[in-house]
Amino acid sequence: MHVEVEKSGPCEARVAFQVPAQEYQRRLQDRLVAVGRQAKLKGFRPGKVPAGVVQKLYGAEVERETLESFLREAYETAVKEHKLRPAAHPQVAMDELKPAAGADLSHSFDLALKPSFTLGNFEGLAAERKEITATDEEVEAAILDVRRQQAVPEPAGEDGLVEQGLALARVELLHGGELVVARDGLRLGLETTPNGVDAATYKEAMTGKREGESGEMPIVFPENFEKAELRGKEGQCRVILSQVFRLVLPEEEQLLRMFRAADGAELRAKVKEQLLDAKRQQDDQRIEQELFAKVLDEHPMELPKNVLESQIEGRFATARQQLTEQGVAPEEIEAQLEADRQATRDAAERSLRALYLVEAIGEKAELRIGQDDLVAELRRIAQRNRASVEEVRDYYEKNGLFQQLAVELLERKVKRLLRERSTAGQAS
Repeated sequence: MHVEVEKSGPCEARVAFQVPAQEYQRRLQDRLVAVGRQAKLKGFRPGKVPAGVVQKLYGAEVERETLESFLREAYETAVKEHKLRPAAHPQVAMDELKPAAGADLSHSFDLALKPSFTLGNFEGLAAERKEITATDEEVEAAILDVRRQQAVPEPAGEDGLVEQGLALARVELLHGGELVVARDGLRLGLETTPNGVDAATYKEAMTGKREGESGEMPIVFPENFEKAELRGKEGQCRVILSQVFRLVLPEEEQLLRMFRAADGAELRAKVKEQLLDAKRQQDDQRIEQELFAKVLDEHPMELPKNVLESQIEGRFATARQQLTEQGVAPEEIEAQLEADRQATRDAAERSLRALYLVEAIGEKAELRIGQDDLVAELRRIAQRNRASVEEVRDYYEKNGLFQQLAVELLERKVKRLLRERSTAGQAS
């Protein structure tokens, strides 16, 4: 096999290869013979299936496998000998690859390459931590939130919907007296105001409402409303309650047992430390995002056009599906996608640049994602979703998501590295 590589752009290469007809036919026949030896057909002894029968039954499949083997060898040879860094596997139409009878196998394909850029400094970057505090009010609010999470719902009866209560409801949005959107089975409280409705007006309208009762209030359709023609316009929001509950909060004694605290003072001390830990983690994430954005801005790069276009189309496909599921009309969907085209392109481009930057920093810093990293992450995902590790692993295997998971874990390691080697990390 003879392989040639020609760089056709900063992130593109054309790979051409040629296989002499004799070599192609020899491998094709060898594969047919091998298949014939393993074939088990009624009326023939194992390994004694006539070549003509093998050709008739398996010829097309064997021919395809042979072509794929030469294509794979050409790809691997080009990558190894010319030190190419592919961004994606080549897309080759197999029907075009098949040679004419007695002719050499000769073909070429385009190969998208990862961008080549000089990795700048990513250590010792300036970053400042925020002062982390937790007030007594925040501690009490956190304790109340825990109590709400552990609360037991009971029918509200004549009291109707009250503070810290819960209702299952149907929400209808109207414009000009006509129903435009309806949602059933929503969980609402007096603190969960529908988007576009004034919170005080909503609370006044719904306080004390019982099962089967409803409340109406004005709404200004928000800027992200699914029906574009109604955005910013005024309408009515109708909330119909099907079930109303009051939440019975646990006593402090139950919280003491949950937190393994001897008394209220120790309980509040433990809750405060948890709040501080959560705030520290949030500040770590803020620093990491800021540092990574700074490094990304300092690394412009050419991107492989085909890969970028694929990313953009993938984002459009996702957005189109989501809007369709929301019941948006097809013509409105396309109009919205067109309006968001530049923003979608910019987001896809930045995301792709971030991917290549993460890979470059990971390689420079010798960061690795091993089996232990993947298993630990599967356990965290399982715990969050109240599923078994086996269920999560099966889902990721079935949907081919392990490569994506590895990339996400590498990105986390890179961002943590930036923070730890920044002035904020050194100060801590």
